Amino acid sequence: MYYQNESDETLVMLTLAGEQSAYEVLVIRYQKAVIASAITITKNHFMAEDAAQDAFVTAWMKLNTLQEPKKYGSWVCRIAKNCALNMISRYRSFLPLDVVDNLNITDDGAENPAELYALSEERNEVNKSIEMLPEKVRQIIRLHYFDDLSIAEIADRMRISEGTVKRQLHDGRKRIRKELCAMNEKYSDTLVQRVMKKVEELKLWQVKNDKSGFEKEYSQVLREVEELPECTEKQHALADVLMRGWWWLPGKKNDALFARIADAAMEGKNEEVMAFIVAREDSKVYGGARIDFIRDKQIPRLEKAGFVKALGREWFWLGYNLFREGKPDEGREAYNKVEEILSNGDAYRVLVSLARIMEEELSTRYKDKVKERYLIGGTAEEYRVIDGRARYWEEEGFGEGYLDSIDRKSSRILRNASSCDGHFFADISLGESYVGSDGTRLTYISDNESVSTPAGIFDNCKLWEVRRLTDTQKIVCRTFYKDGIGIVRQDHITDGTTDTHLLNTYEIKGGSGVLPISLGNIWEYTATYSPNAILQDLKITVSYADDDRILVSYWDNIERVGYDKDSWLDAVQEIANDYCRENNGNWLICDVYPAIERAEKLAVTPMEKAHTKAATSVARRILSTDTTFNPNYTATGHWNFFNRTYIQKKADSLHYTNYNPRWSFEWKNTGSMGAAEDPILYNDILGILQDATNCIWSDEWCVGATPIIEYTKWSRDVRTQITCEN
Repeated sequence: MYYQNESDETLVMLTLAGEQSAYEVLVIRYQKAVIASAITITKNHFMAEDAAQDAFVTAWMKLNTLQEPKKYGSWVCRIAKNCALNMISRYRSFLPLDVVDNLNITDDGAENPAELYALSEERNEVNKSIEMLPEKVRQIIRLHYFDDLSIAEIADRMRISEGTVKRQLHDGRKRIRKELCAMNEKYSDTLVQRVMKKVEELKLWQVKNDKSGFEKEYSQVLREVEELPECTEKQHALADVLMRGWWWLPGKKNDALFARIADAAMEGKNEEVMAFIVAREDSKVYGGARIDFIRDKQIPRLEKAGFVKALGREWFWLGYNLFREGKPDEGREAYNKVEEILSNGDAYRVLVSLARIMEEELSTRYKDKVKERYLIGGTAEEYRVIDGRARYWEEEGFGEGYLDSIDRKSSRILRNASSCDGHFFADISLGESYVGSDGTRLTYISDNESVSTPAGIFDNCKLWEVRRLTDTQKIVCRTFYKDGIGIVRQDHITDGTTDTHLLNTYEIKGGSGVLPISLGNIWEYTATYSPNAILQDLKITVSYADDDRILVSYWDNIERVGYDKDSWLDAVQEIANDYCRENNGNWLICDVYPAIERAEKLAVTPMEKAHTKAATSVARRILSTDTTFNPNYTATGHWNFFNRTYIQKKADSLHYTNYNPRWSFEWKNTGSMGAAEDPILYNDILGILQDATNCIWSDEWCVGATPIIEYTKWSRDVRTQITCEN
């Protein structure tokens, strides 16, 4: 180290001048003495190390208050004792009695305000952190650590299980610790290392459905990153932080910020962020021009800069687009490059093999079929191991086809099961629920279910249920797990309809528990659709797994071959999806009168009857505008729309869902849109209000209020000023 022979006074002054490596010398010089000082209080080496870490951080934060820099050593040792005392105070309920009874709580130099900081100021910070916890967690923390109640006593008083108390205590401690410093900081960490760990914790917001509260942590971490000395690690971290601000904070998307993220990713060699950069740049270019853009600009730039993952990604999408433009030989060469560049743990290497299968199917089975009748493609879902459990992280995927007459998301079996902040399970007892960040409820329903599948009958299955409201749907997902096998059945219920998948075949090469994860494990599922209506091939494979990451690939090939004539659901789906078709670039109206008549006959429930009445009315109006079905028609310029929408109540607001492709259909009987037709686009008053304010009613809207609403819709920032007049 450059400054190892300098005096304490010189090192302090250098640190205050911004030379952070000088402070690292102070840490190394006094780490043993500081730990020893803390041990005199804690009588426990591990707690002393934590106290020493807090002491060095506190001393660094308050270094400008040290009146005699040459006495840094004795000063930081006294701070360590105060940190140890504070730790004892916080965790006294589970410390040995002899430690608590024999504490020496006096310190000769404690009158100095800088020395009292660790004891008094930090305690205030802890109290602030506790107050930020959810009410139930806050109550449990105070009952246990301040009122000295045991776990059993708390469970009895609050009428909850001891398991719930333990989980809430664990979560509460983690959140308090996170407020004070990075969870895995060490006293010997450099400033850069400490900030890097905080950046990694910031990235964990990715598993949360609701990002409320992210902005505060984002601002704090961004400030710390920006204050670091210039280095590659700083730029790498800056790209990570800024990208997540772009994703999750309204009002952050602009060209200047994007350029800053791109520069930081390039300088910091941040593969993940560079993949985001090139993906967004690619999305601005269309058709054959995208091929030229990727091949002539993106790939050479990434090769020159030494990127690997982002480069492999671009070669994949180059191949995909070459196939779309009728250049299969060049597409295959591009896919070969992906396998040369990427390792087995990369999502796009996994996707290449599935993409080859898709291209073969498109050139044979689907060569002469309309895209509205099939959906084919692959997905790679990544799960991160967090606190010992797999949680959904992100995904990449591709596909072809426009089949909307099914619940397209029902095939995403693992993703559906983990849609409560990425959790498959929670530490709760039978009958209890875990509530996620956005109100999604994960409930342990049963541990004794019997499930019959094509793969066999499975007894003693566990049933977990997820209930979730999204922007467009109310979803209930019921997942049945068999120990040592995995998911044997899943019911995905949306819009009042249920899509069920059953285990067809499986191959378990390793792993244990109700969701065994090991490289090469395979599950194949069959849907309970009528074989005369829908055919599906669904295969899930663990393509990569280590101690930190799991990569799961999906192959999904589904085709609509007909409609179940005895199903009301299929009748209305036929109306919505077969009322028109493309022919040589022109859209033609098709005869769906038989489906209209079946839907009217088969509708039974009040919802089915209401839906049928509205949908068939619109369908008949569309058919009446075509000379084939109405030779005497004279009207032109008619636009007809059908949509099925929902009003959802969330806390103190009401929300309107204004589009769902499974049910919606329309016909614009005009050659092109002009001034006369333009106002028709603005007749959905509730939709306009929802798009502008992210709700159609809020209790905040009272006379005199002037709130500003900011949110992100379809990757675009929306900012609306409201004035409540009467």
